[in-house]
Amino acid sequence: MGRRPCNKTFRRDDIICEIIFEHKGVQNAIKGPDISKALNKKGFRTTAESIHSIIGKIIEERNYPICSVCGKGYYYPKNDSDIQAAIDDINKKRDGLQKRIDFLKNLIIE
Repeated sequence: MGRRPCNKTFRRDDIICEIIFEHKGVQNAIKGPDISKALNKKGFRTTAESIHSIIGKIIEERNYPICSVCGKGYYYPKNDSDIQAAIDDINKKRDGLQKRIDFLKNLIIE
């Protein structure tokens, strides 16, 4: 059985969801460092670098629809084009990773 996160973790994640919900649409996205600053003002010790993994866990564990676009930040989608923008960004990252995988596979000597 998995370990349950402490109540402080639940509260931190609730605040992140609230912050992102206030940023509806890709044009209103909020960047990780700004989320971290808002959390730190509320007494939670976070870094801009940790926000990415925290949000990933929120998406996976809560099925909360947080979208992001590289360079713009995180946002709550308000329409299909906001969702498509996030999908396009993920696909671009996936394609770049696939190129790296293919390159490395070519280095393997059999």
